[in-house]
Amino acid sequence: MKLFDEKAFTALESSIKESRFQQPDMAEEDLDSIKMAVLAFANYVYRVAEERIEVRLASGVKNGAEYRQIVESFDATRHTAHEKAIAMTGLLNRMARAYDIPPIYTGDLTNRVMIGDFCREFCDWLFAGRYQ
Repeated sequence: MKLFDEKAFTALESSIKESRFQQPDMAEEDLDSIKMAVLAFANYVYRVAEERIEVRLASGVKNGAEYRQIVESFDATRHTAHEKAIAMTGLLNRMARAYDIPPIYTGDLTNRVMIGDFCREFCDWLFAGRYQ
C-alpha cells in the first residue's frame, strides 16, 4: 500500500508558493512547516537506522546492564523522533485540507507502524532525486 501521495505534496508546495502574493506571512510559515515535517521524517528514519546498528553492535559485546542501557537510550530517542514525525504527518494533512488538496499521507493516522513506513517512503522519494 502506497502511503505517500507525491502529487498531493507537490500540489501543496505549489499552492503555498502561489499564496505568498496574497498572504506572504502565512505562506512563509507554511513553507517552514513543510521543511520541519521533511526534517522530522528524515530524522525518524535516521534514528531507526542508528538504533538498529548500535543495538546490533552492542549485542554480545556489552554486559547485560550496559546492553539494556544502550537499548533503552536509543529506543527513547527513536520514540521521540517517531512522535515528532507523527505530529508532522498530521500537520501536513491538515495543511493539505486547508489548501483543498488530497491528503499527503494516505494511511491511518493512528497507526504508528504505517506512519513509520510513510517516513521511509517519503525519504526514499526524496533520496531518489524526484524532489527538485
